Amino acid sequence: MKKKYVYYIVIIFLIGIGLNYLGIFGLGIASMSEQHEREKRRKANQIPQEQWVAEEQYTNFHEPKIDSLLKTNPSQAIIYIDQIIRKYPKKDFLNIYKGTGLYKLDSFELAHQEFKKAMEKAGYEYPTALGNSGWALAKMERYDEAIAEFKKAIKDNTDYIYDLALVYEMKGDFKSAIELYQEEIKRIETKNPLNSKIDPNIVNQIEGLKNKIQEMNNK
Repeated sequence: MKKKYVYYIVIIFLIGIGLNYLGIFGLGIASMSEQHEREKRRKANQIPQEQWVAEEQYTNFHEPKIDSLLKTNPSQAIIYIDQIIRKYPKKDFLNIYKGTGLYKLDSFELAHQEFKKAMEKAGYEYPTALGNSGWALAKMERYDEAIAEFKKAIKDNTDYIYDLALVYEMKGDFKSAIELYQEEIKRIETKNPLNSKIDPNIVNQIEGLKNKIQEMNNK
């Protein structure tokens, strides 16, 4: 009987090893398949191998590291970003990252300059850079310049209506701020027609805006 139990145990053990091996083998196949698909896309887009490798390294290594450093150590992030900019001088978003690090260190003028550099590299003005530039200017109390940046950002992305309203409020132009907060309420309700009265997060957001409007009306 004991030999029989040992036999069963050995069989179960071998089956376990086999299943584990199949699992590892399956993962290897999936990884190889994904790599093959990526290589097919590279060839289809006629991207040189060296450029493809550099892009893969940027996306899979440099960007995640920059994100992590910006959250934990902005000063170290800026040093690292400067190194990556030398390697990828045409990537405009690296200047956005650097500007973000400078903003977190309260170096608002330098941050503003980096956001401008990002748009110069890109060859056009885009909402992310304009919005970041707007906030750097607002922090320096250059409200009219900030307002101009947010107005341009809103043309492509209405999410910046709230930011513009805040800057008007910071400037003390409550009339313009109220108009924009009311516009933001309409935007939220239009964007979330079914949830604007039942989703607690959206309800609280709208109530918060209405409270801000009420407070400014009382000033």
